[in-house]
Amino acid sequence: MTLMGPADADHYRIKVGNFGSRFYVDPLPACDIAPTTEAHWPAISTIKKANSSDWSFVALKRVAEALERRPRDLDGLTLDERYERLKAYNKTGLAAAADRGTSVHAKLERALRGEPATTFPGDPGNDYIDAINAFIADHKPELIAAEVVAVNRTLNGVGYGGTLDVIARIGGKAYIIDWKSRGADSSHGAYADEARQIGGYASAEYLIVDGPQRVRLPDLDGGLIVSIKPDGYRVYPVDLETAAAQWRDLHTWWCAKRGESASIGKPWAPREVTPAAAVSVIEPITDPILAMIAACDDVEALNGVYALHLAEWTDRYTAAAAERKAAILRGAA
Repeated sequence: MTLMGPADADHYRIKVGNFGSRFYVDPLPACDIAPTTEAHWPAISTIKKANSSDWSFVALKRVAEALERRPRDLDGLTLDERYERLKAYNKTGLAAAADRGTSVHAKLERALRGEPATTFPGDPGNDYIDAINAFIADHKPELIAAEVVAVNRTLNGVGYGGTLDVIARIGGKAYIIDWKSRGADSSHGAYADEARQIGGYASAEYLIVDGPQRVRLPDLDGGLIVSIKPDGYRVYPVDLETAAAQWRDLHTWWCAKRGESASIGKPWAPREVTPAAAVSVIEPITDPILAMIAACDDVEALNGVYALHLAEWTDRYTAAAAERKAAILRGAA
């Protein structure tokens, strides 16, 4: 019997927090597999995103492609308007990649059921039909489960949830399969976060399937990452024990990161700042005669400065000498 995912998969997903991170819930009544609960668990995709790689080069490529098609698209825009337009280019590219992935997944699932992978105008998965048919013909997979919800309630006291693509039997062995549709200009490959994701599915405590109901995971022999491009496909085997250990490490890191600010308390109440008293600034004396007047310690010295510079004497020097003389006399008193 083939296990299919619940009819309304979104019934088991919620958005949490200001940024709408995806979490999973299990509203089913209690059974011999698990009790009823109102808890929610982070999605595998949410945990992966916290440790995501730098995809800025992909965003830049999307922007470059958009500007190649419409080179004058930014003309006449303000700085803020250009920024918003550039973000829109990237969002459009993300949406196109998501649409392509959804289409390819649907065609693969139909092919696994023995149904023809059909095309229709504008379908972003049309170019992948030959690769899909080649994979099916080469490996003759037998569908065990598709689009089922996987739940782990207990890992690190936090748990997690996710929706796996497929469990299929190939050559008498059962594999969790993760389809990865790559762009035509990309390279085939398999990545560590994709393997960890399969490790997370394999470590689930149970599945939610159509009914809806909970079921145990079937016995598994391994995992497969199937990279699909219009020019063909590649199959990368995944060791479940290693992938599960790497997934647990990532989950532990994510749990620690959530509480990384727990040691920082609230700031102390601020004290009122009293403006400092104005400080007079004494300009440096650059006039040599004024400098000699200021350096005099007695009236006789002042008279000496006057006698030496009689020819240069001005009212300014007279005022300075008078001020200095008064200061000397005050000091003597």
